[in-house]
Formats: sequence, structure tokens, C-alpha cells
Amino acid sequence: MNVNLKFRIYEKYRTQSDAAKVFGMREDRLSQVIRGRRNPNDTEKRVMARKLGTTVDILFPEPR
Repeated sequence: MNVNLKFRIYEKYRTQSDAAKVFGMREDRLSQVIRGRRNPNDTEKRVMARKLGTTVDILFPEPR
């Protein structure tokens, strides 16, 4: 689970539904990304980071 992404969405938009609209993606797709069941493409990563006021590296850190 991407706890950092989930927390930042809640902090800024309060609901996944609102965030998904802002990100231009379906809510079920965003839910799958948050739960780690799907990987967002590079464009989705950049959009989410920009809309959340952070960087891709912070939202989606490389595995160690």
C-alpha cells in the first residue's frame, strides 16, 4: 500500500473520488494504485505529484 500517496490525497482532497477527478483518472484505477495492485504510468505519476504539490520521487520511491 502506498501510504504516502493515500495520506497526501486525504490531506489535500479528503476523498479518493475528488482526487481521481482532479487527476483525470477513474476512481477504481486510483484505488488500485494506492493499494499497490497497479503501477501508474509515468504521466499519471507526474500528474499526481504536481496536483499534490510534491515530487514523483517522494510519492513513488524506488524499492530498496
